[in-house]
Amino acid sequence: MLGITLIILGVVNTLALYILGKDPRYFMSVSPLTVANQVAALVGTTLLAVSFLMTVRFKVLEKLFGGLDKVYRIHHITGAFAFMFLINHPLFLMLKTIPNAQVTLIYLIPSFDNLPYLFGIAAFWLFIILISLTLFVKLPYHIWKRTHEYVGIVVLLGLLHVFTIESDVSDFLPLRIWMLALLFFALSAYAYIRFLYRFIGPHVNGEIEAVERSGDVINISIRLSHSSFQFVPGQFVFLAVKNPAIGREPHPFSISSGIHDSCLRVSVKIDGDYTLRLRNIKKGEQVTVYGPHGQFGERFGTTETSILVGGGIGIAPLVSMVRSLTTPDGVKKTYCYYSVSSKNEAVFDQELSLAHLAGQPVNYILNNTKENGRLTAQKIQKETGFNIKDVMVFLCGPQTMMQSLAEQFIQLGVRKSKISYEDFALR
Repeated sequence: MLGITLIILGVVNTLALYILGKDPRYFMSVSPLTVANQVAALVGTTLLAVSFLMTVRFKVLEKLFGGLDKVYRIHHITGAFAFMFLINHPLFLMLKTIPNAQVTLIYLIPSFDNLPYLFGIAAFWLFIILISLTLFVKLPYHIWKRTHEYVGIVVLLGLLHVFTIESDVSDFLPLRIWMLALLFFALSAYAYIRFLYRFIGPHVNGEIEAVERSGDVINISIRLSHSSFQFVPGQFVFLAVKNPAIGREPHPFSISSGIHDSCLRVSVKIDGDYTLRLRNIKKGEQVTVYGPHGQFGERFGTTETSILVGGGIGIAPLVSMVRSLTTPDGVKKTYCYYSVSSKNEAVFDQELSLAHLAGQPVNYILNNTKENGRLTAQKIQKETGFNIKDVMVFLCGPQTMMQSLAEQFIQLGVRKSKISYEDFALR
C-alpha cells in the first residue's frame, strides 16, 4: 500500500537528516549507546506523530491505505512501534550511566530544576501508562477511549521536550524543522479529532424515523435533513445521538440500507455499555451522522460474479449491497451467504430471503453451522460454479472466519486483490 510506503519514507527522511547533521567522524568517536539512544528517540517520535496523523478520518488516508479500517490498524501498529522505540530512548541513556545510580535516576524521576528533562520524563511515563492500557489491558471501550484521549498530552510534552532540549534536533536546523513540524501536525490532528471534528467534520443531521430490535441487533432508520448525502454500499458512518443519557460521542456503525432507500439505516449489535444505552433510543430523537467512510464495497458489481459472505453483524454492509441491487442483470450474478451458528441469530434472514424471492439479481443462501457445518470456499465454488477469473469476493464478520475463507479462496486460485474484507475495530 502507498500509505505504508509513505510512512517508511518518513522514517527514512528522519534518519537521513540525522546522518546529514553529523560529521562522518562523529559515529566513530561516540558510544554505540549514544547513537542508539538518538535514533530511538527520533524514530519513535516520528512514528508517534504519524500514528496521530492517521486518526483524522480524511478521505485521502482511506485511499492511501485501502479503507478506514486499514488506517486504524496501521495506526495501532505505528503506535506500538513508537512505544518500542521511545521506551528504549531513556533505557539507552541509563545504560550509559551504569554503575552511577544517582545519574541514572535523572532519566527516570522528573525534576522542575531541568524543564527539558521534565517534559521528556513526563511524556515517557504517561506514554507507557496509556499505551500499556491499550496493548495489555482489556478495558471497556468507553473507559479505554477516555484514557486514549490523554495521549495528546504526550505529544504536547514531546513537542516541548524537542523544542527545549539541547540535542541533535537543536544542532541541525533542517532536522529541527522536520521534527517540530511532525509534532505540530500531530498535535493539530489530535485537536481536530478531539475537539473540532464534531463541529466541522463531514456530517449531516437527522431524526430517528424507526427503531427495530431483533435479538441482539438494533436497526435504526434515520431521516436525514439533506438528500444530498450519498454513500457506496458497504460503507459505515459515525453516529452521534443528541441525548446525554445515551452519550454524544460518535460511534461507528455499518449502513444496512440500500442507496435508493428513503431513510438511512444503521445496524447495531448490542455489545458494550454504549450499545446497551442505545437500546433506549426513540423515534423523533435528533442525531448527527458523520461520514460515510470505508472502501469495502467500492468494487461491488465490477465483475461478472460477486460472492458476499457475512457472519454475525458483519452481514449488515452486505445487506446494503443486496438492497442496492434494484434491477435484474442477466450477466452479473450476486451470491450472498449468511453464516450463523443458529437460526435465532439470523436476524436479516427474512429480509434477504424476500430480496431473493422478489426477483432481484441475488442468490441468497443461509448457512446454519450447527446443521450444515462451517462454510468453506470449496463449498461455495461447488454451489455457485463461479469462474475464478470473473469472481470478486467480499468478506465481513469475525476475523477468524474472514482469514480462513480468504486463505481458502486464494488456494482455489482467486487473486488476493479480488478479495475485499471489512475488519473495523477501534482497538
